[in-house]
Amino acid sequence: MSENLDNPQRDHQEEWGEETSGLIEDDDQRPALSAEDGSGEPRASDGDHDHAQRTSSSASEASPNEPVLMATAPDTALASVSQPGPKGYAVRVVNLQKHYQLGGETVKALRGVSFDVPVGDYIAIMGPSGSGKSTLLNLLGCLDRPTSGNFFLGADDIAQMSDDQLSEIRASRIGFVFQSYNLIQQLTVVENIEVPLYYRGNITATDHKRALDLAGMVGLESRLDHRPMQLSGGQQQRAAIARSLINDPYFMLADEPTGNLDSVTTKTILDLLQKLNNQGKTIIMVTHEDDVAEQSKRIIRLKDGQIQVDKRIRPL
Repeated sequence: MSENLDNPQRDHQEEWGEETSGLIEDDDQRPALSAEDGSGEPRASDGDHDHAQRTSSSASEASPNEPVLMATAPDTALASVSQPGPKGYAVRVVNLQKHYQLGGETVKALRGVSFDVPVGDYIAIMGPSGSGKSTLLNLLGCLDRPTSGNFFLGADDIAQMSDDQLSEIRASRIGFVFQSYNLIQQLTVVENIEVPLYYRGNITATDHKRALDLAGMVGLESRLDHRPMQLSGGQQQRAAIARSLINDPYFMLADEPTGNLDSVTTKTILDLLQKLNNQGKTIIMVTHEDDVAEQSKRIIRLKDGQIQVDKRIRPL
């Protein structure tokens, strides 16, 4: 595994069991990433084409020749973001826009999305196919850059970072939890939990103890030497949650974390996420299920690339 340490972005795709696929397999507004066509630009998907047909008659649509440029949101946009919680922000999204070129048309997948995530919040993002939910997920996961606007992770504007910087952010500041778990089949539970640490180049005795502690926290202390095929779906997801915490990330990004689980196991995973949030972990979760979203503290619903509802259902 160490032979891949010089290329963190490749590590993310190869060593983490193609983990990025959990963020781009939905039928929502997700382009195939540029690695697929070698063009260096995102390639629009069939879902983008459908969205273009639905929105092409809107007066707000750009002309086919409208340039797609990186830009900084106007300072006035910052005023639309509410004040931070007592511990500050984990994430701020300010006037975020994402456009794709589809033939002669400009598809506006996100149209000025702004929201903040105070440290310790627990947000569920929802929306139908074509709402821009998956495009937002890709941006929050640092798998793509916005056309314009700002995405602050702590004090850093991620929207302006290079590919190498984004790779480091993915490995060190974001804890990914995927619907399909994305554990490495050849590794044991504790080794899977330690995978993000390989990007630093070494694992210390302190790191190993932390991995053991996290395994115990999610109830896998008796499964440390088991491999994924020896675990149930719920146990695999618990191992994935422990892995997401090994680097003490700014926030956990959970993409349909209960999508492959039965109702009993779903409750177990949601109880674990609730426990982590009660301990101060910031969670952003994407889900299609209302009953899952209702376990969060706040629900954001997207429609046609804009926030339709931003409702707090529990206090911070």
